[in-house]
Amino acid sequence: QLSGGQMQRVAIARALINDPSIILADEPTGALDTETSKQILDILKEVSKERLVIMVTHNDKLADEYSNRIIKLLDGEIVGDSNPYNSELKERKESDAKKTSMSFFTALFLSFKNLITKKTRTILTAFGGSIGIIGVALILALSNGFQQYIDKMQADTMSNFPLTIQEEAIDISALNFDRNTELEEYTELEKIFINKITERFQDIQITNKITDEYIENALNTIPKELYHSISYEKPHNINIYKEVTLGNNIKQYEQMRRGSGSGAIWKEIIDNQDFLLSQYDVLEGRFPENKQELVIVLDRYNRISDSALMSLGLLNPLDQTRDSFDFDEIIGSEFRWISNDLLYPLKDNPAEDTGPFINGRSNNEDVVNEGIYNQGLKLEIVGIIRPNENTRMGAIESTVGYTSMLTDYVLENSKESNIVNWMTQEENKNINPFSGQLMTDKEHEDHLAALGGIDRITKVNIYPKDFKTKDKIKEHLDNYNENIENEEDRVYYTDYVELLISSMNTAIKSISYVLIAFTSISLVVSSIMIGIITYVSVIERTKEIGILRSLGARKKDISRVFIAESAIIGFSAGLIGVVIGFILTFPINRIINRLVPEIGNIAKVNILHALILIAISVLLTLIAGFIPSKIAAKKDPVIALRTE
Repeated sequence: QLSGGQMQRVAIARALINDPSIILADEPTGALDTETSKQILDILKEVSKERLVIMVTHNDKLADEYSNRIIKLLDGEIVGDSNPYNSELKERKESDAKKTSMSFFTALFLSFKNLITKKTRTILTAFGGSIGIIGVALILALSNGFQQYIDKMQADTMSNFPLTIQEEAIDISALNFDRNTELEEYTELEKIFINKITERFQDIQITNKITDEYIENALNTIPKELYHSISYEKPHNINIYKEVTLGNNIKQYEQMRRGSGSGAIWKEIIDNQDFLLSQYDVLEGRFPENKQELVIVLDRYNRISDSALMSLGLLNPLDQTRDSFDFDEIIGSEFRWISNDLLYPLKDNPAEDTGPFINGRSNNEDVVNEGIYNQGLKLEIVGIIRPNENTRMGAIESTVGYTSMLTDYVLENSKESNIVNWMTQEENKNINPFSGQLMTDKEHEDHLAALGGIDRITKVNIYPKDFKTKDKIKEHLDNYNENIENEEDRVYYTDYVELLISSMNTAIKSISYVLIAFTSISLVVSSIMIGIITYVSVIERTKEIGILRSLGARKKDISRVFIAESAIIGFSAGLIGVVIGFILTFPINRIINRLVPEIGNIAKVNILHALILIAISVLLTLIAGFIPSKIAAKKDPVIALRTE
């Protein structure tokens, strides 16, 4: 539909578009009238100001008018040169030849423009490619949420079951007495074999010497970033008393029952308040900050057992009608810690056949008089706390928690008390301080321990931050043992939580990997589909390929156009998949919350996982579009231009 002159102008434009250094014009005025020929040559002359134009023509007049060098040829031989080459002249430094190229952004723009013209197909293709991404995103969200839940449960469990070092313990890893037996299972022998549990039980008992050297070189050298806290326990009784009102407004000063183990009512809390705040909500008041402050611990239903309340003197055993307390009835409640010197004063004139000390307690040793009570160290409840929604097993095992400052104060005071000093003298070693009667070594040690007179660490609790840091702490302690030559001087820890959680971690990871593997099949299928769509696009755009090649586009430029198209589809598919996966976490969490309320919002999309999934989607579509793009690059431009 173009005239000859228009075609020549298009040809010049096509030659100029890639900014070449040299233009070869073969009979540019052939079959053109004189006026049009002049216009074409004027264009070439203007172009020759910035680049070399070599023109072939049979028209001597045009050559003479427009050229500054004319080389005449006849039968393939040079017969004349108006400006012959002079080899003696310095060679002009040639500029680097410019290569035709299409930038990636140009290719991206062409691909984006093509995809926009086919909106429906592009959206459907991207959505089809996103299906696999949606599946993997949801599995990763659930796996991520479950892992966070397990990590939190691990931290909570380790706060109740820390790494423990005790003077006497049991190697729990050796408790399976059926392991390594040489006996045959389900034997047909008519014999009864003895399972020597008692003998084996003796072999798994651990005796540790927790020395100052071990504390200094093993425990104090554990990197602080690996644990929340390390607590040390020494044998002692903490004498807590409270004023209680009996019938007829009679007041009595009773000792509070402490309990032990998981049933402890009074117990020291760890020093890391940030860790405690991550596990507990403060419902009223605050955490204790000095030796005289206490905190009350409720369960997740805001409950305290009636037996604990009665042991604390807060609930009258005869009051069967009361079922709750207001916070302000508990906050400010007072207790007294009473020292050894107040409880066990020296006798003025002890008899020869009795001990030198008076037992200041009466009524089965759980009541003191008002004078002794009022001299005691005042303790006050300053806070009420409760495990938060994410905590199943908190670090505080007791109903009442106090700080290590109170423990240190009690032990220091007890160690310097008159009764402890008397009992630790060699001549009084086995004498009862009250009756003057002889005691066995064991009885003496028990009495001294109850009075806080044994300055010896009997138990160490290490609270790791998580399973990984726990393993590093264990490795640190194991390395210390390896450097101890004498087996009896080695100190061994007990890891209760390892048996509880490790198998659960393995199960969750295994299930996640299997589900991801199955879901990834859909990613491969969607990638193949995108490859087919890209090939269809190559067929549809054959003529466009011919035009691009005729304008100077290289094979790699054509390949780049279709690679860019695949990348756009892959990015769109990945983005759609991640967004839909994120949206679907809301109904999934609601369903799971109804089925298992205590788990909470378990499906959580990790931003890093989302970015990785988008990158994987782009990578897979690039791989899928590689073959079609190469097919497009190899098309002959002349044949491609003829395609309708």
